[in-house]
Amino acid sequence: MSVKRPTITAAMKLAVLRRRLTLVACAKCWCDFFLEDIEFDHHLAIIDGGAHTVENLRPLCGKCHALKSAREHKANCKAKRLAAGPKKSKHPLKSRGFDKTLTKKFSGEVVKRD
Repeated sequence: MSVKRPTITAAMKLAVLRRRLTLVACAKCWCDFFLEDIEFDHHLAIIDGGAHTVENLRPLCGKCHALKSAREHKANCKAKRLAAGPKKSKHPLKSRGFDKTLTKKFSGEVVKRD
């Protein structure tokens, strides 16, 4: 006696097709992921002069988007630091007031400079 396998219903077929049609490929690593996991990325960041347009947006997976965002953040922070110039310290280094007219020989003897 053979066992009859269950039939695939129309609702199951529709669910499979909906799931398959919602797959998107990452624009960077080309891995497939579902539409609900999509992260939109500005190819050229707005802070770097990119436009907020459809042509400048692309779908990325979460991993690629996190790596790209971290790299951009690091570069922007460095650019801001360089643009700001050298940082002034609250406590600049000061000399302790040593007598500049004296010098110490290798033997340990302290003599007047010439």
